Amino acid sequence: MLLSALACAAMKGNLSYTTHYERRVRNRPTPSKPDIRFMLCDDSPMIIEGNPDHHEGPTCLIWAQRADGCIGHLVCRDDFSNVVVTAYFPKDTNPEKWDDDYITRKDSD
Repeated sequence: MLLSALACAAMKGNLSYTTHYERRVRNRPTPSKPDIRFMLCDDSPMIIEGNPDHHEGPTCLIWAQRADGCIGHLVCRDDFSNVVVTAYFPKDTNPEKWDDDYITRKDSD
């Protein structure tokens, strides 16, 4: 249900972005706002983790694909406020933490 709400907000241009996202987009390869709209409206997004204790409030980590197939992670508020906390490409940011599908975290043993 949250993904549907985010997709609807994305289609209407009603997503909000945190200052953290705005800083990141200037400093590293990050999905752009048009990328994020596409990623949320495509058939691919899935929630892969939840974080009820995030400092921005409850969040979820969403796996999605850009139009060119590049995989991105979106961290969004999990309270139907349509807020994108941050976004990144796991292959560029922290590939060692993820299995090849970028859906499953590797064990940190």
